[in-house]
Amino acid sequence: MIIRSMRAWIHLIWLTAKRQLFTKKNFVAISLLALLCGLMVLISLRRDLSVEFFGRRVVTGPFGSFIFPMILLAFGTASLGNERDDGTLVYLATRPLWRWSIYLGKYLGIVPIGLLFSVGGLWVICKITSVMNQSPEIMKLFEMVYLGFILGALAYLALFHLIAAVFKHAILISLAYLFSIEIFVGRVPGIAKCISISYYTSTVVYNQGNEFGIVPPDPLVHLPMSTETAFWTLASMTAGLLIMGATIFRLKDYTRN
Repeated sequence: MIIRSMRAWIHLIWLTAKRQLFTKKNFVAISLLALLCGLMVLISLRRDLSVEFFGRRVVTGPFGSFIFPMILLAFGTASLGNERDDGTLVYLATRPLWRWSIYLGKYLGIVPIGLLFSVGGLWVICKITSVMNQSPEIMKLFEMVYLGFILGALAYLALFHLIAAVFKHAILISLAYLFSIEIFVGRVPGIAKCISISYYTSTVVYNQGNEFGIVPPDPLVHLPMSTETAFWTLASMTAGLLIMGATIFRLKDYTRN
């Protein structure tokens, strides 16, 4: 019985991952990344980009605060959102598997594709910019900050997966969160920015890129925090969001879709 349940759970993860391979979300993610890559090429043709400019104006700017969470929003809301759209969420919730394992399995199914387009996308942008500007320091910066973005991606996916489990219109709710919390609150002074995931990924960039002159635009606005604390905070946020989501998914009545 246990072996059969384990096989069913692994099949659920595989099926979820497979469904994300050829979707409109991939086109959206590729378009956003291609747009930023094209912008980097155009800027590089007119001037040499320093690693300091790239880290401050690109990694923590349009990529970290918008493109990165936007890509993860698309995939994070898709796992359970697709089930709602297809009318199979009730069927899924009645399968002979523990509900928390179904929730976790759907999350694990979107992690590989989410990391591929988000952290992999950052690698592509860094590589293109590094080649165009003949600046190996840009790839060195990526090697120093990629772990923070991996942890940030896991936290984003857990958050948007939770939103999809709670709300029918998960994309709209997630977009409202993105623009109100990640873009607005995360850029204003005060401790409120600590609820923004992008704050922690930016902290990793500023801390690790300090040797390249990558510092916050205003140290008084960006509250100082150690890299280790940012890592543990992102990991704790991911675990907490998954536990919260699994609990809600186990208790929520999905008979009315």
